[in-house]
Amino acid sequence: MAYPEKRGSTWRVRWKRPDGPGYDSQSGFRTKEKALAYGEEQEVDIRRGDYIDRRAGDITLGEWDRQWMEAIDVGPNSEYSYQLRIKKIRQRWQDVPLSSITTGAYQRWEKELRARYSKNYADGILSVFQLLMDDAVSHKPPLLKASPVPKQTRKRGRYKRPPKPEKTFGTPGQVLRLAENARALWGPTGNVFVLTKAYTGMRLAEMYGLRREWCYPYW
Repeated sequence: MAYPEKRGSTWRVRWKRPDGPGYDSQSGFRTKEKALAYGEEQEVDIRRGDYIDRRAGDITLGEWDRQWMEAIDVGPNSEYSYQLRIKKIRQRWQDVPLSSITTGAYQRWEKELRARYSKNYADGILSVFQLLMDDAVSHKPPLLKASPVPKQTRKRGRYKRPPKPEKTFGTPGQVLRLAENARALWGPTGNVFVLTKAYTGMRLAEMYGLRREWCYPYW
């Protein structure tokens, strides 16, 4: 059972560890009631199997990613790809404890990656990092209470206009060659079809619905 104790001007609460002898504790509470309530919450988490051992979060990311790579079951190509991306992750987080990785630190690192590498390459590194954090949360017993990687629930940052697809225009010579190719495959109808499409800009549905009586000189 959790029990509070007076520590100078504040209170500390202690509760029995779930994995053997010894106690965990948390100090800095202003009142005895708050200290006791916190300790009882930890005991509830222990009974549910959701307890986060604070010492578990002291494992460095370098140690965790080695355990993670040994546990995942993927093909050789995927494993090689993960290893390359993890090398980039280790350059920043190798010796940092999991519990010390904050959302702010992650966002600053993400910004640096996106400024240095292409979008696809940066996305690949960040996706592996997110997998590492999510698996640390779902690990039994959990190594983290929550992932520092923010969920993309809404747009953040500066608006970036999506690039417009580049329009291509055929030269008269290219159109003629396409029409001659259509003549060889489809006959005179194909030749006229391509030339009409190119020089009128009609849509395919309009071309298929075009009737003789609506064409010059009948119209």
